[in-house]
Amino acid sequence: MVESLLRGVLTHPKRVWIVISLTLGIGLLFTWPAVDSYSAAKEHRAQLESELQEGEALVGKVDLYQKLAEKKQAQLKQLEAKTLSPAQIEKLRSQLVVMVKESHCMVRRVRLGESSLRQWYDEDSPLESRMRLDSEKKSEFRLRTQLLNLAITGNLTDVSEFLTKLSQQDRLIHTGGFQLRKSAEDKNLMDLEIDLLFFDLVPLEVK
Repeated sequence: MVESLLRGVLTHPKRVWIVISLTLGIGLLFTWPAVDSYSAAKEHRAQLESELQEGEALVGKVDLYQKLAEKKQAQLKQLEAKTLSPAQIEKLRSQLVVMVKESHCMVRRVRLGESSLRQWYDEDSPLESRMRLDSEKKSEFRLRTQLLNLAITGNLTDVSEFLTKLSQQDRLIHTGGFQLRKSAEDKNLMDLEIDLLFFDLVPLEVK
């Protein structure tokens, strides 16, 4: 049947126009779907390129956030290494007594006070006491502060030696109060009274 149809077309008086029309018809029949597929492919490629660019930008941000997080974590570890837990404070209390004796001074008083807790914020300082804004970010820690009052007696050279040893302690220790005066019992000796503040970072779930 197909052969008879083609033969009739070829022997038709207007076969040239028929062939041209038929050719165009067949060409359009196969060309338009190809154009549609090509257009769809271009749109899909453009979408993929856009998504890829967004993905690359996101990866860049993730890398940046990761580096910032690692920096914060490193800072926190450095800070934690210098803090003093209650057990470490007790140990340091004994060490201070030894340091006083090694400096040839006499211990008159070593009194450890009660500890206090407050919220620890990002970009915070152990000595910060101002009111915080609601917009400031809270961390997952609280700052524990404990005071130790120490009173010793010795000559000026020995007291200075003790203070030098104390300053070499690479821990979060702050001097809250300091008094140095001549001893009322012996004018050749000095009385030193010092308040030491110890700091520790405590996770929120720990009380």
